[in-house]
Amino acid sequence: MALESASQESRLEAIMPTLFRGTLSKAERRMLRVAPECQVGPCGPGSGEEHLANDPKGADSWDRDREVRAELIRWLCIDPQAAKILLPGGIQAFAAKITGKLDLSYASIPFPIRLTRCYIVANCDLRFVNIPMVYLAGSITRGVDAARIQVRHHIFLNDGFSARGEVSLIEAEIGGNLSCEGGRFENPDKKKTALIANGADIRGSVFFRDAQSDGEVNLVRIRIGGNLDCAGGTFSNPGRKAVNADSAEIKGNVFLRNRFSAKGEVNLVGSSVGGTLDCQKSDFEHSQGIALNAARIEVKGNALLGQDSSVNGIVNLSSARIGLTLDVDGWKPQHLPTELDLSSATAGSISDNDTCWPASLELDGFVYGGISGGPTQAEARLKWLDRQPEFAPQPYRQLARVLRELGDDDGAKCVQHELETRTRVLRRQSLYWPLRWFRFGEDVLSDATIGYGVYPARAVRCLLGLTALGWLVHWRAQRMKAMAPTDKEAYAWFHDHQGNIPDYYEPFNPLIYSLENCTPLVKFGQDDHWHADPNAPIVQTPPPLVAGNSKMWSEVLGWLDRLTSPLDRWLSPSALRWFRWILIGLGWLLATFFVAGVSGIIKTN
Repeated sequence: MALESASQESRLEAIMPTLFRGTLSKAERRMLRVAPECQVGPCGPGSGEEHLANDPKGADSWDRDREVRAELIRWLCIDPQAAKILLPGGIQAFAAKITGKLDLSYASIPFPIRLTRCYIVANCDLRFVNIPMVYLAGSITRGVDAARIQVRHHIFLNDGFSARGEVSLIEAEIGGNLSCEGGRFENPDKKKTALIANGADIRGSVFFRDAQSDGEVNLVRIRIGGNLDCAGGTFSNPGRKAVNADSAEIKGNVFLRNRFSAKGEVNLVGSSVGGTLDCQKSDFEHSQGIALNAARIEVKGNALLGQDSSVNGIVNLSSARIGLTLDVDGWKPQHLPTELDLSSATAGSISDNDTCWPASLELDGFVYGGISGGPTQAEARLKWLDRQPEFAPQPYRQLARVLRELGDDDGAKCVQHELETRTRVLRRQSLYWPLRWFRFGEDVLSDATIGYGVYPARAVRCLLGLTALGWLVHWRAQRMKAMAPTDKEAYAWFHDHQGNIPDYYEPFNPLIYSLENCTPLVKFGQDDHWHADPNAPIVQTPPPLVAGNSKMWSEVLGWLDRLTSPLDRWLSPSALRWFRWILIGLGWLLATFFVAGVSGIIKTN
């Protein structure tokens, strides 16, 4: 193998331009020699990556023997004869200093380039390059312009790779992964991006695990066949966009987790995620604006935004489409979003808790299939809805539907009733004051009788209460001999025999009489046979109670007698007539409201 390497070096020297003959450094000769061995050897005195002598941060102290001219690399890539000799290993250098501008633009390179832990003095121009693989792990460079590069396998900008200028992968085509794991991207010009991959097509995954960026990472309209993994990454661009993945198409998952940190906006507007959006154990900071902007995002799996995460700014999920669960359970209470916008969003279910709700919630148009975690009681959820800056009816209807599907009909009715109350308050505010008072009276009556149509059984309870009141009044009137027969002969007998009636006449029953007057269309004959006696004195002394042999019944009648005794002064004939008319009127009113509520004539919002 050594003879083959030496033979290759001789062959390359034989065809290389005069510029390079006799001037090759030790690093350049080693680069030419190791190609057929498909391995990389250090160009410096160190024996491996851990050796301090191979750290490109100390490249200023490296001597001439470690230099590799960028012009030599370009010649090896574009010269057809040299390219054949370098196959299959390609260009490999470890801990070398690449001098001059590395310009490989528009070249079609049949072999990979591996520059490991190298110090690249000037910018790299890789525009429109066609190459199997680019490996710059651990290297330090300035800007890298790889716009429209075509890479059949992977690009490695990882393991300590550092760029002190813009890295451009605009409309790049990468057949494998883009690995920026542990890389550092910095652009001294804060108005420009640290890394831009606008419109790139990456068939594998994109890794920014534990990466650092000082400036915007632009992934607008990027297409990723696997995952976008930014776990543990730190992205800083205060006041601007830290990560911009507007309209990105990601077939796998998006991981912004495990101490992922962004100072500036994380923009996922209009993006498509085929798996899960995981933002757990992360920090988003953009206090003057939107910290996480995922408006119109489509996530086919779960959107996990909580669990020990902190947000300083707004979280915008308006018009988002989440196939499974939207999980915000676990946001740090001391670092909640200033606002959570879920307007017009949809989710399969939601999972939260009452300590993770921000002060302001936009919920108008938010549709969710259920509540997979968090409070399901109507009272707690109404407090959740109270955090909306402005009243909107749709969130109440949505919550009522979900509670009903969970089997909590009472909770659903409670929410509907609250919706009706708030709707009517808002409606009255838009009227002039005379109409406002009219609507107020109407709303009070509707609420008291049938709960705005939500509780039609209230009318039945009111009818029962009205009947009970009528029974007490007429029972006392019977005791006071203030109720008399309507038949003339029976009436004469009634007065001649101290309030007794003939045997053939139907006796007075205060309960049936009250029920008949309170309930429309119900007739038992009492109303036809008895009425208030127009000739009864205003005050009488009731006869003693006869309770038979039952001591308990005697006590009940005595208690009832004492309870109703204050009514004596009001049991005049005219008062009893007015009371009967009121019973009839209220009975018709309650019955009408009940029928309207049950039939849906009075509809809820």
